[in-house]
Amino acid sequence: MAKLVSYLVWDQGAAGSSPVIPTNLSINMAYIILKHTEVSGQKKVIIVNDSEGEPIEYKTLEQAQKIAELFQNNTTHGSLYEVKQINDGPSTGTL
Repeated sequence: MAKLVSYLVWDQGAAGSSPVIPTNLSINMAYIILKHTEVSGQKKVIIVNDSEGEPIEYKTLEQAQKIAELFQNNTTHGSLYEVKQINDGPSTGTL
């Protein structure tokens, strides 16, 4: 099961904020799509990547589910697509 990791984000320059205790907390989660398929008779799980081979991360569950549904509706090899939450938050390449 994926662990939830939160990033503590705060504006140290804002009035009333503390450099020791964060005042503006936010939890950043990212989602990826996994493709379940068979290759040469063996079951494989593949992370869906962009054109440069980097895993595509989505900021919201809804975005990831929408794309996974699109992939599922267009599969010709009986692959199954699954949305998974990743535990380290979005990178700069998040959609």
